[in-house]
Amino acid sequence: MSFHFGPKSRSSPVFDLNLSPRFMSERSPGDRSRNFMESGLVSPVSPRTMKRKFKITNQLVGKGVHGNVFLAYDVVNNMEVIAKKISVKKYLHIYKLEVKILKQLEGHPNIVKILGHKVTGSSGLIFLEKINGRNLSDYVLKKGGICEKLALNIFSDIVNAVSFMHSHRISHHDLKTENIVFDEVDEIAKVVDYGLSVSYSEENPFITSNAGSPLFAAPEVLQCLPHDPRLSDIWSLGVILYFLLTMTLPWGNVVSFEELVDKVTDKNLEISYPEDKIDEDCSEILRKIFVLDPQSRINLSDLKDMIKRRKQSLDELFSLSPSKSKTINEN
Repeated sequence: MSFHFGPKSRSSPVFDLNLSPRFMSERSPGDRSRNFMESGLVSPVSPRTMKRKFKITNQLVGKGVHGNVFLAYDVVNNMEVIAKKISVKKYLHIYKLEVKILKQLEGHPNIVKILGHKVTGSSGLIFLEKINGRNLSDYVLKKGGICEKLALNIFSDIVNAVSFMHSHRISHHDLKTENIVFDEVDEIAKVVDYGLSVSYSEENPFITSNAGSPLFAAPEVLQCLPHDPRLSDIWSLGVILYFLLTMTLPWGNVVSFEELVDKVTDKNLEISYPEDKIDEDCSEILRKIFVLDPQSRINLSDLKDMIKRRKQSLDELFSLSPSKSKTINEN
């Protein structure tokens, strides 16, 4: 499932959330069909061991601008995995970046697991765990919405993953609902797809990359300005939280990339916070995120504290109301 900018017309072309004129160099329409159930991390294995351990099938799982994703098997452990196949002739830097970042972030429960990697011929192979779930867009919409308690649990998982990335001086730079997979078996959210991630220095974190997904991108990214990627990640987190609570995006029915930029960068930015879907505490969280000046945005530490307090309030509320607790558990 992908979000689009309004209805298609001759004068107003449809822009997929993965694509816009300013993001064209990094994304292509092929990304729309990518299956975001890919994920992965764990210690890499040697090419010799990999030949014995993994077997790639011809079953295509998804397509992307940088390569295709296939079903594969961990022969030793007799389990299904995912094999991401990237052309190293065209995208060697993307392959190396994704492997490097996944290895740096190894061990976190909310970050996808890499099981191995190898370059063979013209292809770079990244073997990833197969997650038993769907991306957040599909999961939430097919459920017809989720309760606030579950939304905050999922959001906490994502925030914890991003906090871990930032502690390693890595920005995901493409956080969106389609890059989060919710494991419905273990009830845990995992961040996937690190093809557009960036590393930065603590002394001078500013970067100029404007790659990403427009509907989730921060104003400074949309405007192609030098920016601190940590702060742009926080903006993207806000868009994800808004969707988890409302099943919609904050920008309404924008019909073009230009309209989106005008709306998001307006100094009088107006966002609707429907009271029947977003309670006062969550509205406050979102208002502290959707601040045009990146330096004035809430930081991750304070964001975690606010989420924790709201979750505690919900726990207290539903411990006193069995009927409401039952409703939450059923959702």
